[in-house]
Amino acid sequence: MRNYILIIFIVFVSNHIFAQSWNLIWGDEFNGSSLDTSKWTHDIGTGSQNGLFGWGNSELQYYQPQNTIVNNGTAKIIAQEEVSGIIDSWNNISYFSSSRITSRGLHDFKYGKIQARIKTVDGEGFWPAFWMLPTGGSWPCDGEIDIMEQWGNDGPSNITTGAAHVGLCPYTQGSHTYNSFQHTINMGSYADDFHIYEIRWDVGYIAWYIDNIQVYYLSPSMYPSQYTWPFDSNNWYLMFNLAITSSGPNSNTAFPSQMEIDYVRVYENIGSITGCIDISAQNYNPNANIDNGSCEYLVNFQVNTNCSNLSSAPNTVNITGPSVGWSCQSSYSLSDLDGDGIWNGSFILPSGNFGYKYCADNWAQSEDLLAYGLATGDWSCSPVTDYWNYASRQIDIEGNMSVLDSWGSCVNCIGGCIDSSAINFDINANYDDGTCLNDTIFSVTFRLDMNSFTNSFTNAEVNGTFNNWCGDCWTMLDLDGDNVWEFTENLSLGSYEYKFSVDNWSIQEDLSNANNCIVTNWGYSNRVLNITSDTILDLVCWESCFSCLPSTISGCTDATALNYDAAATVDDGSCLYPAVCDGAVMTGMFVDRIIDDRVFFNFNNMNTFDSNGNELCRIDEMKIKYRPIGTSTWFWKTMGSPTGYNANGFCNSTQLTEKEAKMLTMDTEYEWYMRIWYCSGIASVWEQGPNFFTAPECPVVGNLTVDPVTNSNNGISKATFTWDDSNGAFVFCRIKLRPEGIATPVASDWLNVGGGNVPYGTFSAIKYGLTPGQSYRGQAKGHCDPTGHPAYNSLTWTPLIFWTQPSLRMDGGTAIANLDVYPNPSRDVFNVAFTSEDVQDLEVRVVNIVGEVIYTEDLQQFVGEYTKQIDLTTNAKGVYFLEITKNNGLIYNKLVKY
Repeated sequence: MRNYILIIFIVFVSNHIFAQSWNLIWGDEFNGSSLDTSKWTHDIGTGSQNGLFGWGNSELQYYQPQNTIVNNGTAKIIAQEEVSGIIDSWNNISYFSSSRITSRGLHDFKYGKIQARIKTVDGEGFWPAFWMLPTGGSWPCDGEIDIMEQWGNDGPSNITTGAAHVGLCPYTQGSHTYNSFQHTINMGSYADDFHIYEIRWDVGYIAWYIDNIQVYYLSPSMYPSQYTWPFDSNNWYLMFNLAITSSGPNSNTAFPSQMEIDYVRVYENIGSITGCIDISAQNYNPNANIDNGSCEYLVNFQVNTNCSNLSSAPNTVNITGPSVGWSCQSSYSLSDLDGDGIWNGSFILPSGNFGYKYCADNWAQSEDLLAYGLATGDWSCSPVTDYWNYASRQIDIEGNMSVLDSWGSCVNCIGGCIDSSAINFDINANYDDGTCLNDTIFSVTFRLDMNSFTNSFTNAEVNGTFNNWCGDCWTMLDLDGDNVWEFTENLSLGSYEYKFSVDNWSIQEDLSNANNCIVTNWGYSNRVLNITSDTILDLVCWESCFSCLPSTISGCTDATALNYDAAATVDDGSCLYPAVCDGAVMTGMFVDRIIDDRVFFNFNNMNTFDSNGNELCRIDEMKIKYRPIGTSTWFWKTMGSPTGYNANGFCNSTQLTEKEAKMLTMDTEYEWYMRIWYCSGIASVWEQGPNFFTAPECPVVGNLTVDPVTNSNNGISKATFTWDDSNGAFVFCRIKLRPEGIATPVASDWLNVGGGNVPYGTFSAIKYGLTPGQSYRGQAKGHCDPTGHPAYNSLTWTPLIFWTQPSLRMDGGTAIANLDVYPNPSRDVFNVAFTSEDVQDLEVRVVNIVGEVIYTEDLQQFVGEYTKQIDLTTNAKGVYFLEITKNNGLIYNKLVKY
């Protein structure tokens, strides 16, 4: 039992483990007249003998055996004032005494169900606990399991907690953490009566129960990655104690006071073993035969920052999200060991949905997926969004997987060579990763005119120091049959010797009289090549450093052609001519995706080719002009910039078939025209498209009201919103709320109701998880575009509504007892059981998060036990709510379908 100041998360969890068979293997019913020393020993003193004054928590009591008594079927651990004080081994004086009993050295256990029925204590300064430590373990690296801890106060002790501690050894400040819960009793105090406190413990899994109802569970992935899960190692022993906190009792604290233990029992699981039964999971339990939904998987994350707009290169990058309270420091740390801007990390995560985004340098920088989505309309990687305030990523973990993300974007960030002059230019790359091969390796084209060669031959070839004079391994090509041969290869920076030959050295060049392009060594004459860049060598004749006679120069000899070659003497059929167009007008014109201030113009692709793929007509430029009917001012859209044909016979070839127009006047009729300029220089006349009307303003949601409810049976507080379409129809309604009393409200203080968009036809939504007694404000807005983007919505929100969540919904009366829902979470079927202690009218309903009724059953004048299987197989994954309406109130329970 260690006391450190950390954030405690309050989590409501329902039954998670399937039906099991338990065999009692150890226990103590405390039926004798003294403590059974075969089962228990006492810790004595203040802990100073172990170097832990105040037992490591600055506790004020001195533990002594006489403060534990056994009679009337229970054990009592009694806290007393010691007016004269008790001196410990270090001469420290304690003015309070109590007792701590432990099974250490006598009995220890691993896994199973461990429970005790305990009546705790009211009073400021009291700290009763039922907990476990590992035999022979070190704290905190070997762990600690707190089954029950409570802190008494002047009022009722209505909160109980449980926790599991992990850490690093040796212990230093900051090397320890724990995961915990709080559970509140609805009325009175835990000290008013006995309650059963227990854990159910298996491989990679611990669940806490109070009075046989599960309230929390833990798995290894719910801890920061730097800590090891220690709860599958060692055997563990039990402890009970009643401590006095360092803050001490006050004047109202009564002495003597006691915690009372009716029994403690340890069971082993027989017949059925729960756990993860997926052999591919990281926490696969080979002994399990019932899956408890606890499977965890290895997820490899990679985020590429090279395509981002980061203001500076980050020093640290983390994954953040609701699972770590949006922390950007200790959890899910990524690494970039080679400094290439690509950050990686692998983590074990539980199955199901995992929401996240990337941040850097403790929130100095973070990816803005909301801005990206609003700018591009691409929400494919940020499904968790309300389209105006936040956007984050989400993955569905169903097995080991890898995630490849681009910082701040849904588009893949692909590294490669983006230098088009490099030999490894990658057309798909959108950032340069430094791999371009253009500094030392170059493209070289050899050109040989064989029109002066008189011998017969089949193939010409290039041989040199670059290919080890290999013969016909570099065979040249003459694709157009003009007897001009070419060959292209990549060569490294440097100097080479080479010559031409034919048919695998059948004949080779005699370069002894070839002039200054050769070098002669050791009786051999070869051509010389110095490579410093991409090179197309001059066309040369066989055994010559120069080109052949002008009569052999081939090319386009037609002066009217685009690629006319004045030096050519032989036409090689390569002439290029402009395509001939008839100035055809635009066809296929229509308008769609019309909202209040924007539309998309649609039209055909007018680039045309014949059946052989030859170009007939190519578009250079298109223009659209549009205006409201009855006005004189035209608005323009232009596609393509006029270039005309270039020397290679090509121009723009604009391929667009649609164009968006924004900032139109709503509820207005427009006319529009299109004109085409072709690459040949011919232009069409203006062609009119069909007139269109922009949509009217999206109507304001009508008559927004709220009905707040708080259920005192379990503390759940909700608000039901209703509205109507009295101002006109819309596609969906968006409702937001925030607490009152915020000094400087920001956008993130607002919460969505009903998942952010409630479809038209549904006129109510429920917001759960509100705070009893808290005042709120809320408002709504209609949206008339089904995707929410572009934002086609009413120009204003509804007037604000104000309310305060009530503290209570029901007062006493007939009761519902033993409410149990299992399994929960579930993939399909939920078993519901409860007892109606009196005759009463009941309604059992299941509603979704927006308040739609999924299941309902009326029970008139019902008394006794109720059991029912509710099948949600055909319903979507998510959160649902079980509502039991009785004569004088409501009871709620959350259902989670995964």
